[in-house]
Amino acid sequence: MIEEATGPANWLGEDLQNSDSWIYRLKDEEKAEVEQAVAHVVEQKIAPKDMTTDDFSVPLLTPLLNKLREELEEGPGLKLLRGFPTATLSTDHLRIMYWGIGLHVGTAVSQSNRNDYLGDVRDIGTAHDGPNFRGYTSNGKLTYHVDAADVTGLFCLRPAKKGGSSRIVSSLAVHNEI
Repeated sequence: MIEEATGPANWLGEDLQNSDSWIYRLKDEEKAEVEQAVAHVVEQKIAPKDMTTDDFSVPLLTPLLNKLREELEEGPGLKLLRGFPTATLSTDHLRIMYWGIGLHVGTAVSQSNRNDYLGDVRDIGTAHDGPNFRGYTSNGKLTYHVDAADVTGLFCLRPAKKGGSSRIVSSLAVHNEI
């Protein structure tokens, strides 16, 4: 007999809908710190691929990001961060911000044979049956899948006019259902 999987990573959608324990809203001082870290990287002319956590110093956010990493590995496996300074930073600066925060959470790996480390989720007409198909470059509906990384981060700058919903499931809950 197969044992039921237990622990904080075993959850159902309704568990998340009825709780905000998996959501964190940045405080004003944390937003300001992020803006300062971005400004430092821009002033020093550091390319994202060359950045280190020291270049993107966020001492107020570091305990949160350490806890985030722990919750991704030992907890429910997901976290929603809200309140980033999207109104005050350009798209290029938001890329720096996203990359810098990611450095504090893990190690970046390429997402594709194009060596993408940051990819825009945007319909650019990639053929669904073509050799260069990537779900995030088409208008096709994606089925449930597993990304080839320990952690996957998504940053929504501008929601799609139609579609674009992300669906996440607990693999432990799927195991138990089967």
